[in-house]
Amino acid sequence: MTNANWMIIVATLAVATAAEALAALPDGLAQTAVPVSRSPENQIFQFRTSDSCLLGPGQRRTATAYLWIPPSCRRVRGVVVAGRNLTEHWLVGHPAIRKACADSDLAMLWCCPTFYDITVKDGKRHGEFLQQLLARLAAQSGYDELASAAWLPMGESNHLEMVKQLVDAWPERCIAGVQVKNGMLNQQSTRVPILSAIGTCYEWDQEKIDLLQQWKNVSFCAAHQKRRADRPEWPGSLILEPASGHFECTEAMAMVIAEYLLAAADARLSRDGSGGLRPVELDDGYVAGLPVPGEKPFPPTRYRDCRPESRSLPWYFNKRLAEMACAMVRTNWNAESQVPAFADAVGEPLPFGHRGIFSPLPYATLADGVTFQLATTFLRRIPVGFVKAGTALGHAPGRPVVQWICGQASPLGENRFRIALDRTWPDSPT
Repeated sequence: MTNANWMIIVATLAVATAAEALAALPDGLAQTAVPVSRSPENQIFQFRTSDSCLLGPGQRRTATAYLWIPPSCRRVRGVVVAGRNLTEHWLVGHPAIRKACADSDLAMLWCCPTFYDITVKDGKRHGEFLQQLLARLAAQSGYDELASAAWLPMGESNHLEMVKQLVDAWPERCIAGVQVKNGMLNQQSTRVPILSAIGTCYEWDQEKIDLLQQWKNVSFCAAHQKRRADRPEWPGSLILEPASGHFECTEAMAMVIAEYLLAAADARLSRDGSGGLRPVELDDGYVAGLPVPGEKPFPPTRYRDCRPESRSLPWYFNKRLAEMACAMVRTNWNAESQVPAFADAVGEPLPFGHRGIFSPLPYATLADGVTFQLATTFLRRIPVGFVKAGTALGHAPGRPVVQWICGQASPLGENRFRIALDRTWPDSPT
């Protein structure tokens, strides 16, 4: 194993992080600092198939699709669709998300390598390739209904466009869509519900941004509200998490996504088992104004009961989702800023990447050849080359914890990991 095979991501955080919001979530949603679900081990998929498709002239793509069907499921009602990007590797095995699928008779399809090609702007062809894979899995698994079941695409970063393309080209097949980080607001279809799960710290070109203020950027709230105002029929939901970076998905965010899957399946799938999707009833949902800087808070209110000027606020299937969205943003927006970083053997910060990505990250395996430990610290000053370079930084007590997001490493605790090659090798970074 060479260092070149590894990519580790660093995000910018605030002193008062989303841990506060997580602790405030309804019904005891707060989890431990390093949840046990953050591991690639024991992610079960019962079926697998590989196939290829010509997505465009000279653009043949080969994908491997893994299928999980809840053991209690007698008939699949829909399929959560994800491709290998980053956070999906964790999300497709998350206990709460799998429970939501089991409770709704939703299968889980995860592709690594993915069926989606970011260079191909053709949702029709991507959907046909997805259908091709599902038809093979239907024959293989004996769940014939997979070939015609509705989809619920879920994607992060590069796969945001995958969600958009499927929703736009196949609205009649899409239960809803989940966009994790940097949500897109330019869907042509306005009848398919979309959950935009947003952070406030984006690592790309962060040297051009004031790190002391970056994590307080909530501009997406206004953009989302404008989209709802321009397309009042669009059932667009929003969750925003302070100090969460582009490359991460926290436990609290995963729990809200799981709740959204439950609500979307309940609202959209037919009651009698037929294949058609039910239309979204906006009046039955709730709107809420997230309590973030610069925005006026608005408590969760049933859509049919709110005044016209409030109807452009983010829309939610039910009151619980609206309350969870509001709880997530409750944090100390006046906190000082901190920047976690990787450290060398004596505790000094390693050079801080302008895009937050260390590749390769210096590390050494222990005597067994497969276990390694990462050291962490906080930056004491804003690095050279950044806005306000040299400005002193504070930080909370303790040291940053490194969490697994994706790829071939199994967490052992205390920032120790074990190299663990799995089905993602060699198609996924770590």
